[in-house]
Amino acid sequence: MKKILVSIVFSMVAIVSIPVVGLAGSQVEVLAGVLSGTYRIREAQTQTHTVYLPAGNVDIQINGDGDSDLDLYVLDDHGTQLFAGESKTDKERVSLNLKYAGYYRIKVQNRGDVYNQYSLLVG
Repeated sequence: MKKILVSIVFSMVAIVSIPVVGLAGSQVEVLAGVLSGTYRIREAQTQTHTVYLPAGNVDIQINGDGDSDLDLYVLDDHGTQLFAGESKTDKERVSLNLKYAGYYRIKVQNRGDVYNQYSLLVG
């Protein structure tokens, strides 16, 4: 089993940061603050990033390496889908006005047949 080194750069100090590697290569992070990192997602896989966000405006974007189609989904802590970015590219962006602070799930799905290295920015 290959291990992949993932580097994460925080542009603000996080109150809590708990990296966990789950099933199917999904990576979970719990943090307060801004998340900025680079990730590698295998073909036909989904990665979930769980983040604690305050109420108010938040921007979320992914930028892939151009090798496959990536889709972006944002769900609240009840599983309600707040956004679905399903363009035919590996670049997605959304600005949300969150009504309450809490844990939100950001899902990135690789629709291609090769891996994609993407950056994720939440802030």
